[in-house]
Amino acid sequence: MPRYRRGMKLNSPTIIKGRTEMYNNSGKTTIRSHCIFLLAPVWLLMISTSFGSDPDFEKNRIKPYDENNSYWQYQGKPVYLLGGNKVVNPFQMERHQLINYLDELESSGGNYFRNIMSDREPGNIRAFKRLDNGKYDLTQWNEDYWDGLRNMLKWSSERDMIVNLTFWDRFDHYDQVGHRDETREVLWKNSPWNPVNNVNYTIEESGLESAYVGHPITGINPFHQTPPMMEDLPVVLHFQERFVEKILDVSMEYGNVIYNMGNEHQLDLKDWDMYWGQFVRAYASTKGHKIETTAMFDHVIQRDGNWVPVEGFPPVIERNDLYTFIEGSKLGSQWTDPGETQYDAAIDLIRNTAEVERRPVNAVKVRTQNITYNAQERLWRLLMAGFAALSHHRAYLEGTTRDGWPIGGLAMTELAKTNIQSMRIFTDLITPWESAPRQDLLSDRDKDEAYLMAKEGYMYGLYFPKGTGSAGLDLRNSEKPFKIQWIDIGKGQVVLESEIRGGDVISIETPHQAEYGWAGAITVLNE
Repeated sequence: MPRYRRGMKLNSPTIIKGRTEMYNNSGKTTIRSHCIFLLAPVWLLMISTSFGSDPDFEKNRIKPYDENNSYWQYQGKPVYLLGGNKVVNPFQMERHQLINYLDELESSGGNYFRNIMSDREPGNIRAFKRLDNGKYDLTQWNEDYWDGLRNMLKWSSERDMIVNLTFWDRFDHYDQVGHRDETREVLWKNSPWNPVNNVNYTIEESGLESAYVGHPITGINPFHQTPPMMEDLPVVLHFQERFVEKILDVSMEYGNVIYNMGNEHQLDLKDWDMYWGQFVRAYASTKGHKIETTAMFDHVIQRDGNWVPVEGFPPVIERNDLYTFIEGSKLGSQWTDPGETQYDAAIDLIRNTAEVERRPVNAVKVRTQNITYNAQERLWRLLMAGFAALSHHRAYLEGTTRDGWPIGGLAMTELAKTNIQSMRIFTDLITPWESAPRQDLLSDRDKDEAYLMAKEGYMYGLYFPKGTGSAGLDLRNSEKPFKIQWIDIGKGQVVLESEIRGGDVISIETPHQAEYGWAGAITVLNE
């Protein structure tokens, strides 16, 4: 069988009209629908179905842990994902900036970050070639854009880092006049997808207007409603599909990528996310790949001028055929209730997920914005509740809140890094995939004073968010000696060790006041 190489000329495929119809509109040939089926030489079909199905690749790629599907495995071993996001789209960073970021994250114990395929920040590169007349051609790629993606995936893979890759972001496609970031006022105006900025479709052919002014939450731009079950805009959808296919062609060469359909979508985009979930999984399958997919729903909608909370998780939980992990960043947002209420909500989310099918629950953007309590507490409560991956949200504006916190998230500040370091030490000592939340083993504690995850008789992990605290720990089922290692979260290191013996309810008290709280790892002492 001939071996395919880049640049090899293949026999011309034949297009079959399935769901696709070709029609002529004002002298232009446009594509009516969404999937093109090809008749190709048999040897090419064999390549397309076997490429990427290498058993070692499948074994080593990122996927739910075989022995506990609520967590992840990579390179065939269970792994806890921790990170801090510096920008919305790291693949757009300058080479040296990206390398420095990855090195900084790695040195802090991080192995997880978010990348949206966005081009909205000043100086960002577009995906498409710009012609001499100033317009874009959506049939020609700008290879600098794709080289940036390849470099990011290659360098992160070399560091055993996992990339949460997001295909779409509604914030890219609106002109938010009056936004505190002035560059947001002309995003759709300057976008290659805007019909006045490309040579591939007009306003009439596309169904898109040249201006959409407002917050993305309004949903007035049908760019995110192109599938047939929504506004049915096939001309635009064709180019959207081509764009997503290109992302997959590049990213599926690496085993360190999980996929999110879109950033902070409302429930009115449920069908949009479902369409792309079906599309990317089907496309990956034709290439012999299995991939992990989710959709991120927002926490509020605007109704009659008011912000109204919504339940954004059921569409993802219920469609376990499309979504193989849950994106739970909503529970790490500034809208989430503080304290133990957040923890209880996380427990409920994981329980509700397991009732359909056990899957990892992630939070790729944990925020600080507009809150008076620590974002790091949100991160730790989610860890203790059973989340499988956590990352600080980026700081997306200069300056700080009135409480001195970055606007957005802790990003890669020193406090963010010490939290990552502390969590890495903690999850190395108290392996989450062998443990479970066990508040029932705690007594004599105040609300939000202490949290516990444990493998009873072997390991007990405690978190005290308020800097000091105490609780009774039930060790009556084991009379073994145990070692306690106390992690000062603000320092990112173990600062004190001591020994205790089981066989009773033991009072556990933090060593002293610590500004950012304590984590305690209690493990069986080798006798």
